[in-house]
Amino acid sequence: MSNYRIMETNNFGDAIFYRAACHCTDEKCDLHLELEIDNELHMILMNIYKDLWFEEYWGTNNWFEEKWKRIKGALRLLFVGRLKISDTFIFGDVTQIRNFLDVLHGGMEQLEKNIKNDDKLLPQLKKELLTGRR
Repeated sequence: MSNYRIMETNNFGDAIFYRAACHCTDEKCDLHLELEIDNELHMILMNIYKDLWFEEYWGTNNWFEEKWKRIKGALRLLFVGRLKISDTFIFGDVTQIRNFLDVLHGGMEQLEKNIKNDDKLLPQLKKELLTGRR
């Protein structure tokens, strides 16, 4: 299933991959999305992948201060093991938002079709996916 600025990039039966184009038109800002059925965890997973930039120096005019903030961020990642980073994905209009939601819904429908005859899928998860109930 492909829609305006959202395309299916791969389908493995139990996992479907999509790419959503950011309205800024820079490919580095695109979202990569994966819908996956995990039989071992008895869950449906949605993984979102996006390149993020470390820009704690926003508004800094001093070259040394900018580099020092990057070094402090790298040390925080090294010793603490995580950073708080956020980024923005720009939807161009309401149509793109609706298409994004339609793709998610369509992806779930495809996964449901793919698992109907999957004998490896645990009966409990299969029942939950097909009936929508636990």
